[in-house]
Amino acid sequence: MKLVKTKSTISRCLMALLALVLAFALAACGGGGSGESSDGGDATETTSDSSEAQTSSNGDEDVTILRVGHIEAEGSFLHKSALEFEKDVEEKTGGRVDIQIYANSELGDEGAVLQSIQMGSMEMCITGTASLTQFDDRMNAVFLPFLFDSPESCEAAIKGDFGKLINGWIEEYGFKALAWQYDGARNIANNKRPIHKLEDVDGLKLRCMNSDIFIEMFRLMGINATPMAYSEIYTAVQQGVVDGNDNPAGLFVESKFYEVHKYYSLSEHTYGTANAVISLDKYNSLPEDVRGIIDEASKTFLEDWQINKARAAEKDYIEDINENGCEVNELDPGEKERFVEVCSPLYQQMRDKWGDETWKEIETALGRELM
Repeated sequence: MKLVKTKSTISRCLMALLALVLAFALAACGGGGSGESSDGGDATETTSDSSEAQTSSNGDEDVTILRVGHIEAEGSFLHKSALEFEKDVEEKTGGRVDIQIYANSELGDEGAVLQSIQMGSMEMCITGTASLTQFDDRMNAVFLPFLFDSPESCEAAIKGDFGKLINGWIEEYGFKALAWQYDGARNIANNKRPIHKLEDVDGLKLRCMNSDIFIEMFRLMGINATPMAYSEIYTAVQQGVVDGNDNPAGLFVESKFYEVHKYYSLSEHTYGTANAVISLDKYNSLPEDVRGIIDEASKTFLEDWQINKARAAEKDYIEDINENGCEVNELDPGEKERFVEVCSPLYQQMRDKWGDETWKEIETALGRELM
């Protein structure tokens, strides 16, 4: 039998269809995610719903959500300092601020998270200083080879006028600098041979941070520098893509790099540092009392607590490396001076690149001439 579609039948069908479309639209609007990631996807995907994730309701009061991303393992003092920061801020704000911490590159690598913060789709991160140099090369000043001769001198500089100078540069790019952290002396690890003298590094293919100053530093030493993300180091060394990498002892242990390296040589060519930063716009939008709580907690836990713990554990980490089968050795007497000498042209290169005015600012902040 042939069906005849009357006007009333068509109207009822159209009404039913419109109702169905409306139902789907309402479901889509109400079904957005929280912005959290369970599979460690890239920063763009994991932060796409950030405008909805930044606040939630706590009875009659809005709760500000601050997501804190970093690349280190949960056993690191960087991560533990973030947990202390979280506890303190949430307690002192009476739950008005919810700190959510994402470790192990869960929200993406440092560069991606920093760009997300700039775009307003992420709030906060703790990042290696080297990743901030993508915005301003002057921040590489902290990595000038052999700039510091001890953990004490490094700590004094980053907590003093030198750190304040770089914090000012950081804030030119939409970040509020909250705290400095200490990673330790960076040393050379590899699978070819222990490094006793300058000639021992010649021809080694080492992963390095994607930083002009590190690439040039390694080139001057005779090393074949291979820029690579931190998360790729273990597999790259294991598969022989690179011979090794340079990292502080703490990061080396927490990432279990001793499993894929044979030698860890105490070159101490520079010191690793990190920075806790928050979106400047987000920071400025917070109530004054909340900003004060965050400032105090940052100084107490993200900076002082972390630096004290990291420095106290540095020797223990070096012993752990040796005990786990990766041979630790020091440079031969007089060899560090040879490394300093071959790297010295980098100082003039950086002065030429940054300009005399910036160079003088750096020297004044450090309280000494560098050349």
